[in-house]
Amino acid sequence: MIRQYVKTVKNPTAMMGFGGTVLNVKPSPVVAAFSSRGPNTVTPQILKPDVIGPGVNILAAWSRALGPVVLIRTPGRLVQHHVWYIDVVPSHKRFSSSAEGSPSDWSPSAIKSALMTTAYALDNTNSPLRDAADYSLSTPWAHGAGHVDPHKALSPGLVYDATPEDYIAFLCSLDYTVEMIQAIAKRPNITCAQKFRDPGQLNYPSFSVLLASLNRKYSRELTNVGAAGFHLPCLY
Repeated sequence: MIRQYVKTVKNPTAMMGFGGTVLNVKPSPVVAAFSSRGPNTVTPQILKPDVIGPGVNILAAWSRALGPVVLIRTPGRLVQHHVWYIDVVPSHKRFSSSAEGSPSDWSPSAIKSALMTTAYALDNTNSPLRDAADYSLSTPWAHGAGHVDPHKALSPGLVYDATPEDYIAFLCSLDYTVEMIQAIAKRPNITCAQKFRDPGQLNYPSFSVLLASLNRKYSRELTNVGAAGFHLPCLY
């Protein structure tokens, strides 16, 4: 209908009106139909995605001086609708920045762990998250560990931490060449003298096990970033 109007009217015009913020939509949140899905075809031992978060139907604006993508030299636009690919990353960055404000000196891996282990998989009707593609129940291949909860992420209790050396050993276990890994890590002296026997041995906050055989054993190491005491982490 809109296309037909634009094609047939000499000077088509449009008006946008703000109808107000809609609250208490049920069920919510739901997994966006276009959200990136698993399984991870490159490294099936790592669950894809990690988490989901807000990023759909966001009204965004930028000045005419600069467009949203600096690599494309196009005039800036005042308003863009459905700018999920631009705004979802800053949203998640703000979540991780909140975690960085914790009294603990957390590594990037610890921050990711906090976001994943405190994520939730129930909507506001206390039912499992649904997939907007067909409104069926979503799966970990659609929502990962769940929807991020930035407040809970500040107090995860236990985290699955990993060092840059752990990730280098992980890349080595994927049989990348030393030259490739040196280019990724920006370290000229890297070798693969040490690597995991299986990529799934990375100290990651989730498990994705290939059942090619019935004998699979993975280990994880937990770090307490909370008060002394007993904590029961959630595994996904």
